[in-house]
Amino acid sequence: MKQLLMLIVVSLAAGSLEVGAEGHRAPGKSIEFRDFMLTGSRDGETITFELAGTAHVSDRKGGSLVLVSGAVALVEIPGKGGYDVTYENGAYQLNFDRPGRYPVCLRFRAAVRRVGDGDEVHFQVVGAPIRPVELMGFSEGERVELVGATRLVSEGKFLRAYLGHGKEFSLTWRPETPEVSGKLFYAVDATIATSVSPGLMRHVQRCEITVLQGEMESVDFVLIGEGEITRIEGEGLVSWNIVPGDDPDERLLKVRMNPPQMADFQLTVFTRSPLSQFPVLAEVFRLIPVGATRFSGHQLVLNAGAVRIEVTDTVGLSQITPEYLPRPLPGEDQLETALGAEGVQAFAFRISTPQYRLSVRADDVLPEVAVSSVMVFDLRETETVADVGLELEIREAPLRGFSLLVPSDYSIASVEVAYLSDYFLSPVSDREARLRLVFSRPVAGRQLVNIRLEKNNDWAGSNWSLPRIVPE
Repeated sequence: MKQLLMLIVVSLAAGSLEVGAEGHRAPGKSIEFRDFMLTGSRDGETITFELAGTAHVSDRKGGSLVLVSGAVALVEIPGKGGYDVTYENGAYQLNFDRPGRYPVCLRFRAAVRRVGDGDEVHFQVVGAPIRPVELMGFSEGERVELVGATRLVSEGKFLRAYLGHGKEFSLTWRPETPEVSGKLFYAVDATIATSVSPGLMRHVQRCEITVLQGEMESVDFVLIGEGEITRIEGEGLVSWNIVPGDDPDERLLKVRMNPPQMADFQLTVFTRSPLSQFPVLAEVFRLIPVGATRFSGHQLVLNAGAVRIEVTDTVGLSQITPEYLPRPLPGEDQLETALGAEGVQAFAFRISTPQYRLSVRADDVLPEVAVSSVMVFDLRETETVADVGLELEIREAPLRGFSLLVPSDYSIASVEVAYLSDYFLSPVSDREARLRLVFSRPVAGRQLVNIRLEKNNDWAGSNWSLPRIVPE
């Protein structure tokens, strides 16, 4: 015997309670779409979708459900499934005349619209608790985006994602554009120190390189003048070599970096140029970066040793005082000390163009030495002691050594002088010997020398003559 399920309505002062065989349903939710699955297949310039799922109708009178709307068109009319498909106001809807569960499969094509360099498909689709999407027919060289959905995940030939809330479906795709580094632009600020010594001209060039755009895998320099590279220092430096340039007499220095530089970095290049016999006129060796957007910097020229220099033929340079040079100076630490030393000539310039030019005239400088001496002889019973005090006034050029003639029958007891490295005594004749003082660094200005000489002798019945001590 069949039991009739009846609807019981209980009215209360505060509201109402409905209890029925189908359970509670919110108003307007008489039809629900579940088991949502949307598959899209691209074929050339068209894309076909298939929407599958199950419509759950709870109202006894049935109802209507808008399944898809927008710029779409059905590929085929669904067969008999207990519902009708109608098209009203740009939307395809399902019409049901009784409650139940109805499997749905709707195939349609969407209009493809050209947007910029890509394509777009846009329509509205029915809502559901979970809405998975599968797409196929897209190549790896295309960038595919599904707006308002999770990120598309590639699984074999499919691209899978889940739609978010709302009914909008917006799919775009365009050719993937490979990332290409922009054209290389860079600027170089150089600080160059050139020291002129007998027979050799040394150069130290520190380059502050700023990469403005792109990546720098290598940097090239044109070598102008006579000179050779002794070493190069810098972070990220892999190798360097000298290759012929475009012109027959042109040489290029190629410095390779790893990894490619994309920000500021520094290179220091050490070079040297031979000088012929003094006096000589020589052009300063230069390294000019190739293709730099901007090249500027500073040039320092100074003498080292007994050399007098004169700067001539300056092109693209403006002279400044050495105090305005950027610190620290490139190269060895002694360079900063040498600037303040007495007798050092220093010329500083600001470089304003890559086509700058600089020549130096160099000549030997013989130091001028004025000597004042005080000698005290102590005649003792068995020996003679001579204390010699010399005051040297060194001008024009520094000294690295000093010689004087002393009696050959005296021995050296002690020598006191600043920066003394060693001394040597060598015979000159039967009566004289040469005392050679060697300094550890070039000395100039006022220097004091104290020397003690000793001689063993017996004064009984003999005459004494004043020994001869003469600076050379």
